[in-house]
Amino acid sequence: MNKYLTLSEIVQKVITTLSQYQGTSTQKYAEDRISEMVLLLYNKLFDSRTWYLHTKWFKYTLTGTNGVCAEDVSKDIASFYDICSISTEINPNYELKRMHLSTNPFLITGNVASYYIPATDDKKVFAVVPFNATGTIYVRAKVKPMEFFPDTEIPFDPDVLIYGVCYQYCADDGNSSTQIQKFERLYQERLQTLTSLDNSGTFDWNDEEARYSVNQWR
Repeated sequence: MNKYLTLSEIVQKVITTLSQYQGTSTQKYAEDRISEMVLLLYNKLFDSRTWYLHTKWFKYTLTGTNGVCAEDVSKDIASFYDICSISTEINPNYELKRMHLSTNPFLITGNVASYYIPATDDKKVFAVVPFNATGTIYVRAKVKPMEFFPDTEIPFDPDVLIYGVCYQYCADDGNSSTQIQKFERLYQERLQTLTSLDNSGTFDWNDEEARYSVNQWR
């Protein structure tokens, strides 16, 4: 994957790329619009799958009360849906299951964490079940900058962002079908390359069958 660029650098590269093709419109006033398009595409790609390079492990301590951790988890993990897996120190090979909506967490007893659910406290992000579980847990989650500024480095392959925004810009402005198809092809090809690279490890983290086959013995 390519070196990450700042938001401002990506915007300028989009403008440069578009200006190389006759018939596109890239006046200076379009920078804010392009910047917004970059961030929207980044969020879409970030949420589309569990990208290996965009996840981190975090270590927390359960309080034994309400299933929450002692730490302010929101400083590390922005959303409950960014959580990829949770395991305990006493059994690191076992992944906690996300509790089904039909299961009442108040009826689950014991002192070993088995499931996880959204926390009622935004700073905690998630809670484990049973609620009185204690010990150390490890959480793997997707991470991205909490805020974006022109000099913020966008932690994603810049080529796919540039091609994707050029494609959307041309489509929105009604440019020729040739230009639209060109940038769409470049975007899709780069995205496929990134996906293939991401899947080149032991197994695809987004494949539920693969995850089950690794954990079914427990």
